[in-house]
Amino acid sequence: MFNTSQMGAGISSIFEKMVDESLTLEPLNEKFIWEEGIKHQWEKQLQFQNPKDRKLNFIIPIRDREKDLEHLISNLKIILKYQKIQYRIYIIEQSFNQKLFNKGKIINAAFKESLKDNFSKGYVIHDVDNIPLTKNIINYYYNDIDLKGYYGNDWYLGCIFYIPKNLFEQANGFSNLYWGWGFEDSDFQGRCEYLKFPINREQMIRRRKTNLIKDIETISEEKKLYIDPVSGNYFQGENLKKMFNYHRYASLWLKHRDQSYILNSINNDGLRNCEYKITKQYLYQSDKNIIRTVIDI
Repeated sequence: MFNTSQMGAGISSIFEKMVDESLTLEPLNEKFIWEEGIKHQWEKQLQFQNPKDRKLNFIIPIRDREKDLEHLISNLKIILKYQKIQYRIYIIEQSFNQKLFNKGKIINAAFKESLKDNFSKGYVIHDVDNIPLTKNIINYYYNDIDLKGYYGNDWYLGCIFYIPKNLFEQANGFSNLYWGWGFEDSDFQGRCEYLKFPINREQMIRRRKTNLIKDIETISEEKKLYIDPVSGNYFQGENLKKMFNYHRYASLWLKHRDQSYILNSINNDGLRNCEYKITKQYLYQSDKNIIRTVIDI
């Protein structure tokens, strides 16, 4: 379960470290770093683990991250070809309006759009700014059964992870209620743990423990509102009162709630009641397997 002390501790030092580390990251331009030291045993098994009919859906939620998107798509094409995985990528973009970004809701919308294609029963939810820089740092192979963490941390399901279609549907997807920065992925882990889904993190790379995945900490104007000026951390001081998403999450998952209350919350907030309007839809880079959809929510 989510641990607020883990999240709050040392956020400023982590940010400083990432600024330094980011200087070592060069634009890839379809040239991969190759280090013998980070090769994994599973590479030797790729040929028979990933037959040519192995298929995966990817959902990439974005708003105003064009350079990251271009870099990620360029890399994914090479990685998935190398790992012998056929792909269908759903780029889901929240339109620019007066509303805050709602990552969970647009992921739900992308999932609903993907059902029209029936391409695969496996999904990778992939943040646009978590970009693998080698062909072998993340193994996108999956077993159809478990949730699988590829890159992230233990107290949320975010960054890069795999989920079977049936589990996403059973969880009713993400909550639609997290507007702005944070906690939609902690809430989603709460759903999965409540429903007793197995979460496989055996090969998961903890966030920012390698410079072979580009993941530069960015502090948006909205996130700045939540940083305590004295400690430099989140979850402290008067700014904690402003963290509406945290309070929404805490009210459901950190309090002793009746089981029926939690189940009712899951069933009535998520995939099944996600409403959106498509304003634009086209093939990204004219690739028939990459669909970009812009929506109003």
